[in-house]
Amino acid sequence: MNIIEELKNRFNKNIKKTKTCWVWLGSTDTYGYGRITINYVVFKAHRLSYMIFKGIIKPNYLICHTCDNPLCVNPDHLFEGTPKQNTLDCIKKHRNHNQSKTKCKNNHKYMKETIYWQFNKKTNKKCRVCLICKRIREKINYHKHHA
Repeated sequence: MNIIEELKNRFNKNIKKTKTCWVWLGSTDTYGYGRITINYVVFKAHRLSYMIFKGIIKPNYLICHTCDNPLCVNPDHLFEGTPKQNTLDCIKKHRNHNQSKTKCKNNHKYMKETIYWQFNKKTNKKCRVCLICKRIREKINYHKHHA
């Protein structure tokens, strides 16, 4: 048995095929996506599925789900997309819950003047931050360290 067949067999042991999705039964990350470690390298299960069944993923491309199920690894439900295409797909499917928010958790209204865009290293995306809350946090931190 060659390496690819071994990989497919190991992969298939971690899935449950339903009428629609192939549900990942192995470990998951904090966002609910399946993951598997191969030779000390962690792969997202849906990306590995795409590579096994469809081929190489283009650089800087995401593997998106047509079914919107992060545990699904069915190659028929996976497609390559840019981060922009993924965001547009998200908006089209009404999964952009943060975008529809009009106020921060402290009830400050989101307006052009009160929004600060911050890059989130964990999610690799730009996120809205309430500028009023940010300034309050900075003041508190300043006074903690200069008291």
